[in-house]
Amino acid sequence: MPVTHTVRFGWSDAATAEKVDACKDALLALPEKISSIRAIRCCDEFVLPSGQNHPAGKNRSMAVIVDFADIAGYED
Repeated sequence: MPVTHTVRFGWSDAATAEKVDACKDALLALPEKISSIRAIRCCDEFVLPSGQNHPAGKNRSMAVIVDFADIAGYED
């Protein structure tokens, strides 16, 4: 059964556009190194002012969504 894993990132003030792009490139290259990854996508968040004081927590800067072939592949 396929598994989807989602991670949300927040960038520090020291994160330049070049560093953010390098991080995205490294993440998007993971399927070449991890055979159980079926798909991966990086999505920029809106980071709206209203989301910075939300009761559920602060908005992040980016979400990464990874689809794995199965639970065993995710756990490897």
